[in-house]
Amino acid sequence: MESLEIIYKNDVVVNMVREAVDKAGRKITNTERLEEMIYRRISRYIKGCEKKARHYSIIRKFIYETISDYEKRYRIENSVPFSDLESNNEDNEEKEIEFEPVDVLANVESETIAKEMTALLAQDDHRKKIILGNWITGNDNVSDIARLLAQTIGGSVETHRKYIHRFQKECRKIIAA
Repeated sequence: MESLEIIYKNDVVVNMVREAVDKAGRKITNTERLEEMIYRRISRYIKGCEKKARHYSIIRKFIYETISDYEKRYRIENSVPFSDLESNNEDNEEKEIEFEPVDVLANVESETIAKEMTALLAQDDHRKKIILGNWITGNDNVSDIARLLAQTIGGSVETHRKYIHRFQKECRKIIAA
């Protein structure tokens, strides 16, 4: 790591890297990783020779090549500034634009209720848990669930199919009560 020490002691190179990374920071998210890649590339070029640390034009070329490669791989895809979200009104009226972010935790309550209902209906029965898990994910095909039960637990597909129908009626009675 001797070449890294040479780089860090050279203020011109450090400033060049810092300025280039600051400019690129608008297009990428992880500037620390970019900076690390730049220093590694310069370090490979220098490899203990202090004279190469003063080849500023070559180092600048390495910096911008690394930034270009990094931007191609890790650029921000879905970024839109809030100023671009402004709608152009025909009346040129100044309107406030409301931005409401998607509430990720909105479905937490319904998921919790579904899990509690599953635990209540399953009553520590592995077969019932599998059936309810499939129903929760949207798979209500009795034949598919019966085949899955036959593969995981064993037994006849037809027996599991009949059990699923009985369990379905039982669940309807419990929920209706």
